[in-house]
Amino acid sequence: MRLKGRERGLPEFAQRKAEAIKEKQIIGFQKAVRAGISIAMGTDAGSPFNEHGGNLQEINLLVQNGLTPMEAVVAATKTAAEVLGLQDSLGTIEEGKMADLVVLEGDPLAEPSFFGEKGKISLVMKGGEIIFRKE
Repeated sequence: MRLKGRERGLPEFAQRKAEAIKEKQIIGFQKAVRAGISIAMGTDAGSPFNEHGGNLQEINLLVQNGLTPMEAVVAATKTAAEVLGLQDSLGTIEEGKMADLVVLEGDPLAEPSFFGEKGKISLVMKGGEIIFRKE
C-alpha cells in the first residue's frame, strides 16, 4: 500500500489547505467542462508526494468529475501535447511520432478505473521501446 498525505509526511498545514480547497477545485473543473473549455491533463510527477507513473489515475478522476472516458484520454494525450507545443512529436498515435504507449487489459473507455489500477497495465512503451511487459 502506498502511503499518502500525513502518513507520507505531508505537513499538516498543506493537508488542511488541500482538504479546504478540494470541493472548490472540483466545482471549478465542472464549470470549465460545461463551458466547453479545453481540458489538458498535467502532472506534478517528480515533485514530493507525486511519483512518476502514478498520474494515470487522474484520467479516472477526470471522468468522475465530468469528462467522458474518451475526452479524458484526449485531455491526457492530444490536448496535453498541444498545450506544450509538442503536437508534432507526441500526443497521438501517428507515424513519425514518439511511441509512448500504455496498453491496458480490458476496455478503459468502458471502465475508466482501469487507468488507476497498476494490475491492469499489460505493456508500457517509451520511445518505441518496451520498458514494461506484464508476465
